[in-house]
Amino acid sequence: MSLPKFEYLEPKTVEEACSFLSMYKGETALLAGGTTLLERMKRRRVMPRYLIGLKNISHLDYIEYNQVLRIGTLTTLRDIAVSPLIQEKFDLLSEAARFIGGVQIQNMATVGGNLCNVLPADMAPPLMVLGARLRLVGPQGERSVAIEDFFTGPSKRVRKDEVLTEIQVPSPPPRSGSSYLRLNMRTEEDLPLVGVALLLTQDANGIFSEVKIGLGSVSPTPMRAKKTEEFLKGKKMEEGLLEEAAKLAVEETRPPTAKVEYRKEVTGVLVKRALANAMGRIK
Repeated sequence: MSLPKFEYLEPKTVEEACSFLSMYKGETALLAGGTTLLERMKRRRVMPRYLIGLKNISHLDYIEYNQVLRIGTLTTLRDIAVSPLIQEKFDLLSEAARFIGGVQIQNMATVGGNLCNVLPADMAPPLMVLGARLRLVGPQGERSVAIEDFFTGPSKRVRKDEVLTEIQVPSPPPRSGSSYLRLNMRTEEDLPLVGVALLLTQDANGIFSEVKIGLGSVSPTPMRAKKTEEFLKGKKMEEGLLEEAAKLAVEETRPPTAKVEYRKEVTGVLVKRALANAMGRIK
């Protein structure tokens, strides 16, 4: 399949990219790694008149840590997957990045592109449970938004005239364990059927002091299973708890029309497994 016709723009700064977004409002798309966008263009699902390439903008590819993890928007998923720093302190992110495609895809795909293309079961659920915030730059200047406020609907995100420049992730609390699990549909595009990210924190008495569950591909946007989180919070691990939590998580989902019942069934299975995994990883 060939790409539709477009004009390629190469800004040298974030501000210049923003000016292109404003100048050609409604006719643009930002190009980072291109693994998702170019495929969608080939299939004529999106047909921007102008592609704004971000590769020539310096200082958008980095992983830094000083109490808060900072990831530049052009950082590849492979860099996240193999980073010793992330593996040590934010292993949930490296685990999620390893699930996405093969090494070749991971070497091209960027974390910013993954989020801006609203891929619901990739990096969004783990970043949600870690309490990530996104740094956006637009015509009105710079602002920071919680990742849960970034997604506004199916394949939609907040203002299209802004550029995502950085992901900021606070450190997980002590005595925390995490897990990310995902099941793909067997299709040409290897799309995720369900993704589950889970962060579990225990106090010294074994009580769950914090529980965060992120779900992808089971609602119009990536979501938190907040009723299930509240159910688990304040409890200790006991017989039947995982099964009850899995049932509650299933009830919170609002899957798209494709494979509704199967997505619900898989959600319950993955939530149960993720809870068990996270329990075993508490440090």
